[in-house]
Amino acid sequence: MALSGDQASWIFAFVLLVPCAGGAAAFASGRAVARAWRSFASLWPGLLALTGAVGFLHYALFGLSAIPAATIGEALTGFQHAPSQGLRALGASFSYSGAVLIVLTGFAYLGFRLARAAQMAGQYSFLFQRVGPFNWRRLPEA
Repeated sequence: MALSGDQASWIFAFVLLVPCAGGAAAFASGRAVARAWRSFASLWPGLLALTGAVGFLHYALFGLSAIPAATIGEALTGFQHAPSQGLRALGASFSYSGAVLIVLTGFAYLGFRLARAAQMAGQYSFLFQRVGPFNWRRLPEA
């Protein structure tokens, strides 16, 4: 099955922007939050803003709309006549942003866990030892 030109450009834009640009920023954000000894939950506002920024870059660099405004408008007007179809259309219009948010959350979590494991093993070396790149364990009592 061959991809049309529009589908190929969407895939290229997604692969270029989300893992490369957005993933690097999310990874760095996760590391920064961990190094400040903050919880992972404090990353959510930044991840939502980063998702919007990736969507904007998707539009600005490639001319592809990440959240089609026409689809959202049709979905909102469709609620009057067929609420279930309007809801389905609205969900489909936000599916790209949801996928981007999931991928960026994964990169942020990797950065967070790498930094936190290094912190716990370094700062509390008398209590913990590093076990792999993402985890640590308590030292046995002597």
